[in-house]
This record gives sequence, C-alpha cells and structure tokens, in this order.
Amino acid sequence: MEKYTTVITNKEEITKSEFDELNKVKELDHFTPQQVAMAAANIHNLIKKGETQELAEEELDLIKSGTAELKNLKRYTINEMKTGRIVKSDVYTQPKQVHWEDTLEKSTTGGTIQKGLFLDTPLNRELDRVGDEIIKGRRVPKKAPKELSDDEKKEKENMEGSDMYKACMDMVKKGEGADKDAMYKSMGEKYPDMDSKVVKNYMNNVYKSVSEAYIHKANDYAKMAEEDEEVEKKK
Repeated sequence: MEKYTTVITNKEEITKSEFDELNKVKELDHFTPQQVAMAAANIHNLIKKGETQELAEEELDLIKSGTAELKNLKRYTINEMKTGRIVKSDVYTQPKQVHWEDTLEKSTTGGTIQKGLFLDTPLNRELDRVGDEIIKGRRVPKKAPKELSDDEKKEKENMEGSDMYKACMDMVKKGEGADKDAMYKSMGEKYPDMDSKVVKNYMNNVYKSVSEAYIHKANDYAKMAEEDEEVEKKK
C-alpha cells in the first residue's frame, strides 16, 4: 500500500483533539489509507495499460484528475491515547471539493443516485470542472452557455450597469445568495418603487451570471468566517 501513497508529500502529525478542532473550523473531506491506496493503484494500472494500448478519453481524464487529486491530499498522522498508550492512525484530507445534494434522485431501478456539484476551488479550476455535476462518481460537464442575441446582450449590459444588479451581486459574493426568497425581499425593501416583476427579473439575471458552484463557495466561506468568529470569542 505504501508504494502507492508516496505521492502524498503534504504530511503533519497532530493529536486527536487538535484534529477534531481543525474539523470544527474547516470542512474537510476524509479518506482512509485503503481508499487512497486503491485510487493510486487504479491510476498506476491505467498508466501501465497505456504503455501497450490506446486509452479511452475517459481513462486519460481519470489519470489526469486522479493524479491531481492525490497530490492535493494532506496526510495527518493522529496520536490518540487509548488504554494508557498512544495509538497512531493516518487519515487523508482535502478541502471540500463537491457540494452534495440533500435529496437523492431515484434511478429507473428504484435505487438512489447520488448527485453533486463541483465547487469553485483551486483544484477544480485546475481540472476545468467548476460547476460540472458528479453523478454516481462520474463527472458530467456543464452545458455550454447559450449564445445571446444582440438585443439580449444590450439588455444584459444595461442591467449589469444598474445599482440594483450591483447590490444583488454584492449580496451573493458575501454568501447571502442561497436563500432566494430572502434576496427578493431585501431588494424589494431597498427599491420599493420598482415593480416586483422587474426586481425578480434582475435577481434571476444575477443567478444566471453566477454559477451555483460560486454561490455554494461564498456560502461556505461565510459559514467558515462565522465559525472563526465564534472560536475567537471563546478564547
């Protein structure tokens, strides 16, 4: 197993309490040594296969993304006191990369299909998959944006220059974009003389121009900032 995990160069040894405190502040994905070794072995086998056979596009993508994901991991060796002695264990972590949906879609066979969305992170930007879906472990690239007509482009330019559009965008960037109803209410109160349909039209254009991945990232950062503030208060 060790020969497949030597690619992980980012390592740290900490106590169990320190690791628990870290997880309160940062939302991390966790992987066992067995999971990491299996992923690394699969990549190794694909590379060996490519030496004698032509690989499919999906296999080449797995090598590229899998290698980048392994290098993005950090290994923590956790020291925990058990029955009077220190026990060491390894766990591999990375910053959260996917926003998983709360409700799972039903398949044609009646089972559940887990779906998620790749967040706007350095790793996902490197792999050009921000905003892509992940379904049953497979990446589903996002659809190309629809080409706007000249009239639509002009309307978009006028709208993006307005005070309301900028105010809406500012709220989204602060992590306040997940609750659309609250956004509509806030904008309606700020611009009471504007027709409610116009307010919603502006709001919908903000959501179209900002990916769901960005909104989730902004919300995550806002949550982390709140948690950091709570930790500071307790000190």
